[in-house]
Amino acid sequence: MGDLIAVEFKERCEADAFVFAIQELGEKAVLDVEDSALVFKDGENELDIDQQENLSGQLSVSGALYFGFLGAVLGWIMSGGSLGTTLFTCQAGVLLGWIAGGVAVVCLNLGVPLSLIRELGNALEPGRAISFVSVRGTTAAEKVFEQLKSFQGVVLRTSLPPAEEKKLKTALAQAH
Repeated sequence: MGDLIAVEFKERCEADAFVFAIQELGEKAVLDVEDSALVFKDGENELDIDQQENLSGQLSVSGALYFGFLGAVLGWIMSGGSLGTTLFTCQAGVLLGWIAGGVAVVCLNLGVPLSLIRELGNALEPGRAISFVSVRGTTAAEKVFEQLKSFQGVVLRTSLPPAEEKKLKTALAQAH
């Protein structure tokens, strides 16, 4: 699991811009962005949750493709070329891969947990938003903190090491 960062903003547009900036850093290979999400509480106290990545779906599909192919190859080898056995093992491989991918997401605890999004979101004041980002390391931490200085937010929760957390809070406190 990557390092989780949850930052509260006064407005949704600022929270959106924060997530976008983090994703841009991911595209530039400065950060490895695992997942991101945004929660906004409207004037009627309704939560609007926008989770960027669907890791369970991605891993389930990847597992289904991988094990489906593996099942087809093994079925073909073991059956001596029988089409019926090959199709059956391919289907069994797809099913097992789909299940294995879903279980992997739960066991590996990847991405931003929906329970955390709801927990922090329910505590929000109407009109405010929280950006959630899960990252797996950086190649240039100073570049990241420099980029984040343009945002004015409050760090609610993080799993960063204490020194990195302090730098993040300092960067967000120095908003332009």
